[in-house]
Amino acid sequence: MTGCKPVTFARLHVEDAERLCGFYNGLSPEAIRTFRPLGTATSVAVCREIARDNTPEHDVRCDILAWREGVIVGWCFLWKLDSPEALFGLAVADACRGQGIGSALARQVMVAAAGRGVRRVVLTVVKDNLVARKIYERLSFTVYGEHIDPGDGLTYLKMAAAIPTAVPSRVGRVSHECNNQPVPTVTPSTMALPPCTTPPLEPP
Repeated sequence: MTGCKPVTFARLHVEDAERLCGFYNGLSPEAIRTFRPLGTATSVAVCREIARDNTPEHDVRCDILAWREGVIVGWCFLWKLDSPEALFGLAVADACRGQGIGSALARQVMVAAAGRGVRRVVLTVVKDNLVARKIYERLSFTVYGEHIDPGDGLTYLKMAAAIPTAVPSRVGRVSHECNNQPVPTVTPSTMALPPCTTPPLEPP
């Protein structure tokens, strides 16, 4: 494949629940090892509940999806918006990693956090997940704790970031090139990124 396929970002809607379920259940075992906010697998009903919490009537979660050609290729969220500390999570489809999607999604969510008046965001990351840690560190997350989960035996880092009161209205330049041309500055809703190396997983 050649050329850049645009990735669009949009908040989760109830009609997206089935596709979100397919995205989550399509993640590889290695991805689920480091990202499992919904356990090792989920259901459409659970995803509908998450979407419901994004509606104006509830509005206690902010889930942003990355879409390419009608397929979800990434998911980033802020949960517990009604608490002093919002909970952050991030996942990218296995076939689309290493293309800047995770960083772009994370910036989208952090901008959304500032817009909501969130002042502190926390997350938990597997200690050996160096790729994710680099993304979080670029967003000013710092480690404030460490523990070993007795269930899976993995070592986890607790990280937190303070959200500034002033945030940019546009996503900054992406440090990625497509066909040897720099990716231009774009609005928070659309970004030109390289195509997946293999077709992304379709919902079952």
